[in-house]
Amino acid sequence: MNNKGFTLVEVLAVLVILVTIVGISFTSISAFLERNKVKQNEQIENLIKHYASLYVSDHREAIRTNFNGEKVTCFIYLSTLKENNYLTDEEITDADGNILRGVVLFNMDDNSYVYENEMSDDYMECVVDEDE
Repeated sequence: MNNKGFTLVEVLAVLVILVTIVGISFTSISAFLERNKVKQNEQIENLIKHYASLYVSDHREAIRTNFNGEKVTCFIYLSTLKENNYLTDEEITDADGNILRGVVLFNMDDNSYVYENEMSDDYMECVVDEDE
């Protein structure tokens, strides 16, 4: 008798092996994509802080004048950076495609910048007069 085919056990064994390989691959690919999203969001945050530092650099005297020369922490809306052409919509979009609406905190003591998703009532806006 000439049997030209696979038995049910052989087919099931191959399917189990394939499902295992696909499961492991899917987990690895998902983890890889998530790591890339985190890295992309970090790069976006660094870009936002960089443009906030340019904004402060361009308006440093006006900001210090508004705070009477005190070294304080103030915030800059992302919308302010966008309105003043420091950022575009693409530059304030996270890895998931959401438009960021946070603020950048600027500490005048150590010239540090921190991006926050939400504004706190603990700080005042780094206001720049329109005449500036």
